[in-house]
Amino acid sequence: MDTWAPDENPLLMRHVHTRLQRGGALVTVGVVAIACLGILVVGSLIANNKGTPATEASRTLFYVVLSVPCMLLLFGGAHRVSLAISMERVSGVLETLRLTPMHPGVGLAGYLLGAPLQEIAASAAAIPFLAYCVLRGGVPFVEAFQWVVVIGTTSLLFYLLAAVSALSGPPHQPQKRSGLAVGFFVLIFVVPGFIASLSSAVQFGGSGGPSPTFFGIPLPIFFHILIGQSVLIAFLAIGAARKLGREGAPALTKRQAVALHVAIHLLLLGFAWEWMLREMRLAAATGAPASAFSGWLIGVTIGGGLLGIWLVALMIPAPLAYLRELERA
Repeated sequence: MDTWAPDENPLLMRHVHTRLQRGGALVTVGVVAIACLGILVVGSLIANNKGTPATEASRTLFYVVLSVPCMLLLFGGAHRVSLAISMERVSGVLETLRLTPMHPGVGLAGYLLGAPLQEIAASAAAIPFLAYCVLRGGVPFVEAFQWVVVIGTTSLLFYLLAAVSALSGPPHQPQKRSGLAVGFFVLIFVVPGFIASLSSAVQFGGSGGPSPTFFGIPLPIFFHILIGQSVLIAFLAIGAARKLGREGAPALTKRQAVALHVAIHLLLLGFAWEWMLREMRLAAATGAPASAFSGWLIGVTIGGGLLGIWLVALMIPAPLAYLRELERA
């Protein structure tokens, strides 16, 4: 049962049969396709009436269409992961799975890939419409690919966060806790990042200026995002697998929790420090005040510190409970 083959994962195959039922899956796919088609038709008519160039209109429509699968994957998929784990935890199915020789990582993969399967299939319906915008010259292929990758990794991060939250705390309250966890994550990272993107402070395509640096190493913003997410994904995956393998086990050991907290602060220091130095140098050279993006970076730095403390508190049990688990072991 330790095999990672998809067709031998019982959780994944069960979700394939339940989540991809012909009626529900086709309806969701059809809704997404109609929404994307409507966006393209209405947006093209508005652009023609205003005399907007085709490339500029295609670029705007690309991001509007991209928002449909993005919201579906992030919020709909995270809710499905939380709901699936919560229901099986309350009903006792997870306790039965723990008695089988299946590796916790295999079970976690079954939930992460199977529970949001309908949302993933529906999001794929937006690919032809996104490709249409790319082919019209609105968005370079590399930039479009980067956005697709970032949405995929961000979705995985949301799913892992929902899984850890659903597996933590009292069994009768996991859905509430996971909802608060996802909401907290969105408030700290997604909303400020979206606002910064709207203000053109961060662009994958680049504006011709110097690339942001990570501890002095120039890197495109795309790699900045992947570096930050990969650390959180790794620790959350470890925590979710540990909690899935044993109900009373801490999601992280003490050393892992400290390493997570240190890693988050190192990432924030590497990302924000160079930006702040650049803003201060620019302000000193021109006499102009620092941009609003500096304030956003300060907020993200503080928020990231709070997120690290919150994750440690979430995944590490109280000292008394921890000692009891050691005595049982």
